[in-house]
Amino acid sequence: MDMNKIKILVATPDETEFIFLRDLNVKLKDSVCEMVWVKNPEELNKIKDAELFDLFLLRDSFLSGTDLVDFYPAVLLSDEQGDKESLNLPVFDVIYKNSLNAEILSRSITYSLDKKLLLDRIEVLSHYDSLTKLPNETLFHHYLEFYFESAKRERRIMALLILDINNLENINKQFGQIAGDNVIKQVAQRLRGYVRKVDPIVRGSIRRNLTAFARVGKDEFIILLGEIKHTADASRVAERIIKAMQNPVTVNNSDISLNVNIGIALYPQDGENTQILEKHATEALATAKKEGKNLFYHWDNKIHTHSLERLKLESEIREFIEKDKLLCYYQPQLDLKTFRITCMEAFLRIARKNGKILPASKFIYVIEEMGLINEVAEKVMHRTCRDYITWKNQGVKPPIISVNLSPHQIGQEDFLKKLFTIIKGYKLPVQAFAFEITERSIEEEDEAVKIIEALEEEGFHILIDDFGKGSSTLNNLRFLPVEGIKIDQSFMKPLTHEPRDAAIVRSIIDLGKFLKLGVVAKRVENADQFVFLREADCDLVQGDFISPPVPASELGSMLLNENSLGSLGSIVQSKL
Repeated sequence: MDMNKIKILVATPDETEFIFLRDLNVKLKDSVCEMVWVKNPEELNKIKDAELFDLFLLRDSFLSGTDLVDFYPAVLLSDEQGDKESLNLPVFDVIYKNSLNAEILSRSITYSLDKKLLLDRIEVLSHYDSLTKLPNETLFHHYLEFYFESAKRERRIMALLILDINNLENINKQFGQIAGDNVIKQVAQRLRGYVRKVDPIVRGSIRRNLTAFARVGKDEFIILLGEIKHTADASRVAERIIKAMQNPVTVNNSDISLNVNIGIALYPQDGENTQILEKHATEALATAKKEGKNLFYHWDNKIHTHSLERLKLESEIREFIEKDKLLCYYQPQLDLKTFRITCMEAFLRIARKNGKILPASKFIYVIEEMGLINEVAEKVMHRTCRDYITWKNQGVKPPIISVNLSPHQIGQEDFLKKLFTIIKGYKLPVQAFAFEITERSIEEEDEAVKIIEALEEEGFHILIDDFGKGSSTLNNLRFLPVEGIKIDQSFMKPLTHEPRDAAIVRSIIDLGKFLKLGVVAKRVENADQFVFLREADCDLVQGDFISPPVPASELGSMLLNENSLGSLGSIVQSKL
């Protein structure tokens, strides 16, 4: 044993006693330990990292108010050999002052450290998996109970994940048990990159860097996420883990793909204790395995199907973003004087793997909860720019493209600058684009007016969407640099049979005329609404009666037919 590397903390109120021990230490053969002194229990308990020390020599007077579990291993310093009660304390040895000399001190240090190494070895064998060196199920559950009580006390969200390697048995049959064990070790190593290390529950060198996951079966791992802020965080971790596991593992110089599934249960919503949480995570894992390979499933007692559909949707959304497979549909706005398309609103769509085209209203909230709204908006802007260029190359002059901005985005000047950069990168005129900002954005975002002014200075068209739904925009209209307003769709359905709604719509149109603002009516769904708006001298209309949102290629055909009998304006007139 290299005594020169041993660091000992001496806790005694008597400086003379410390000096005596230090002098004995100097007399030790071979080399000298490093000794540090604390003079009272308060100083001892203030030590932030007791693991910096290899051994603790504690005066018996320090026992009151000191948890010896925090100071491991400990040797007790006592005055009289008759102090038999000390032997029942959790200490490795007792040194009696009246018989203390250099030889006894050396023997006690050596005995205590050797005993510690032996106990550590025993604990490794009983609490750690021999193959992966991870905590086994017994040790992990000690940690789980400890952290569960902490989460319960502090009202934190906690997640339990169970991962299963589906094709391990086939790997064992094809390549042998040794190869299968190698796969298990590679999986454990990959998990280390996604699960943080945690503080040990019980002091001891073997508990340093304790991981928050364990191997609990031949092909299963259990993972604890003890401090997540949002329930969606568990899904994100599960998705990252599955993605990491899909990278091939090396078996006998061959690359083998893994198939894994993960079941998720959350505290507090999925269980009131650790046993129930683990049961529900196991049930969620079984459901994920039934649904297919490389899927994760969040346990949900009430809406199992909906929960799984949500997880699938999140997975597809991430894939669409990574592969740039998001779609843009466009809904034309018809000028009621010229019957030509003068503007079109861009709508986000996704084409799901089951063939369905999903409108943004069905998934935009998922994107927001996933924290991907800005990334998606940038993808949409790239798409609209490319579509604009395609239409120009077809020989048409594209109308203005109108893009919606969420309240969250309105408050982010840096994000808006990214959109400007994208448009300029395609060398398109800023006048080709309009941004729609809702009344709610203006009411909720303090910087909204400043942002609108910045957009106007750049040369973009600005429209206030959902006009009439809020309360503050009417006052702001006096000085906001906007070019138009879009009447909130809630007024459209009762427009032709509710006199009050009709009067409000007429008033909004008249207000727009007075302020020299263009007025757009959206959600126009029938001929009666169309006729009313044309007679009320509305400027533009959009809605399914004119045209539903259509793919870029179909919109291009509409633009090519603008001067023909098959134009959109002619089609609308034929419906009247």
